[in-house]
Amino acid sequence: SLLLCAAQLSRSGFSHTASSRRAAAQLPTTMPIPPAHCVINEASIKAATGQFDLESVYKLQMPHMGIRKIEGLSLLPNLTELDLSSNHISKIEGLEKLEQLKKLTLANNEISKLQNLSSLASLESLRLDGNKIANVDAVRCLEHLPSLRSLHFAASPDATAADERNPLCDHPAYRTAVRRILPALAA
Repeated sequence: SLLLCAAQLSRSGFSHTASSRRAAAQLPTTMPIPPAHCVINEASIKAATGQFDLESVYKLQMPHMGIRKIEGLSLLPNLTELDLSSNHISKIEGLEKLEQLKKLTLANNEISKLQNLSSLASLESLRLDGNKIANVDAVRCLEHLPSLRSLHFAASPDATAADERNPLCDHPAYRTAVRRILPALAA
């Protein structure tokens, strides 16, 4: 097919010269364009939810938006579900005012440390699969979440792909250790 391509180019008057190489270098590539960096603020929340009264927002889904920092959520005092999966978040922060939050999804980000979750007393479900959490002892910061019943460090119990699990899942007894630290988790 390479010879056929070269022959077709020759017949069409296109010869392989230095100028043709320069022209080829200027052709558009098919590389995907990364999403623009998104900031969580009043405008982006209204756009994502279609709600103008932010006190009426109970569920916020902003996956795949290029978000790097969790911020601006204090505008949502009644939020019960938050999905910030598949962004570029490296630090858990900005959740302190979400006293009603029951479900938090931070899967497929760049989080390596569990922190700033102690104020989420209503939190029942936490999804962290596909991050960079490596230390089983990091789970201890979740001991003070009385409502937590569901915790995911891997997309499924038999997930093998690195983007579906955290490095701590490679520890042979990580499930046993997590259950010992958090006995109230559902089976």
